[in-house]
Amino acid sequence: MTDQFTPQSLRLTPEPPIATATSEPALDFLTGPALRLIIAERMEQIEQHGYLPDQDLAYDQAELALAGKAYLDTYIDLAINPEIRRQPGDLPESWPWQHDFWKEPGPTDQVKALTKAIALQMAELDRVLAAQAIIHAARPLIEDPA
Repeated sequence: MTDQFTPQSLRLTPEPPIATATSEPALDFLTGPALRLIIAERMEQIEQHGYLPDQDLAYDQAELALAGKAYLDTYIDLAINPEIRRQPGDLPESWPWQHDFWKEPGPTDQVKALTKAIALQMAELDRVLAAQAIIHAARPLIEDPA
């Protein structure tokens, strides 16, 4: 979080988008049900399941993006063929973790699958941005002054 005393060069993120929305459709998007579902899912991942952003930094092989892809692929499968049934243990190919961590969406859980996919992609984006911020902050320590 930055404040008015933080030098502009250290402000790595833009102002909150709701502060810059200039149209009713933009405000509707920023306060709409889709974004609220995604934010609620990400909060659940953090607060109820303990998947903390600091710990996400360890997933430097795109594991969060792959997990999001697994849920997105499941959403697509359900959208195209709602009768599809996977056998237990038959996980999406991109799932990066043990099968115990997979929560199979049911045939009526298309919205949940898509929401999880996007929330995991947001976690990956947060991880990438945090990693870049760490590298940016460390640059003066590792650059050769000569």
